[in-house]
Amino acid sequence: MKESSFYTKLYEDDSSAKKTVQCNLCGRMCRIADGGLGFCKTQKNSDGKLFSINYHRIASCHTDPIEKKPLYHFLPGSSTYSIGGFGCNFSCLNCQNYMLSMNSYDKFNSTKILPETIVKNAINDNCLSISWTYNEPTLYFDFARETSLISHKENLKNAFVSNGYMSEESLRETLNFIDAFNIDLKFFDDKLYREICGGKLDIVLDNLKAIHQSKSHLEITTLLINDLNTDEDQIRLICNFIIEELGADVPLHFSRFFPMHKM
Repeated sequence: MKESSFYTKLYEDDSSAKKTVQCNLCGRMCRIADGGLGFCKTQKNSDGKLFSINYHRIASCHTDPIEKKPLYHFLPGSSTYSIGGFGCNFSCLNCQNYMLSMNSYDKFNSTKILPETIVKNAINDNCLSISWTYNEPTLYFDFARETSLISHKENLKNAFVSNGYMSEESLRETLNFIDAFNIDLKFFDDKLYREICGGKLDIVLDNLKAIHQSKSHLEITTLLINDLNTDEDQIRLICNFIIEELGADVPLHFSRFFPMHKM
């Protein structure tokens, strides 16, 4: 485990009976009691300090075409070394990767791997980048930053495939070491975000604006789910937001929903 970079102690001194902390990693801002886990199941309060239990631990790794992320305008035609683990800060009923995102870490289901090994594997597989994917990469902040700083020295780029629900503070720091983002814009309806994903639309929209204003490459994906976001009005709202707030040069991918998890 590694002490998390983004949290606030909600107690005055170490003699306090209740050593509750607030995680500031994502938009959920979980309040976590001593011994407890955050909603994502990757941030643990141990004696009044918050630790990332997924530090140097992954559940899956694979070499993919960069277009599979999907990133079609960032190092096109190249391979990317994809890594991911367990946990998520959303609770999407339709999660296409629920086997990872809805589970938590234990000593049997994950593999310890060092940043140097990830970089070496990426180079050996002739990859031009490392992608943090499969589950929500925001939860890997400290691990991803450490790996990215090493990989940049080897001329490797780094990408986040994310739901875009970072806190303002953690996104500001993430923009210093992540070169490309593919962000899911699941709905353009706050009610659907709350009911289907357990999140809030405005946080995602604000983060999309911040990413676009930075030097990082941005592409957006919307998963089309019958009877939820496939009508013309919903799609037009997404397109208009991109054109008006981000720019017509930001790619938008539509992907196909397969019945999965609770839908």
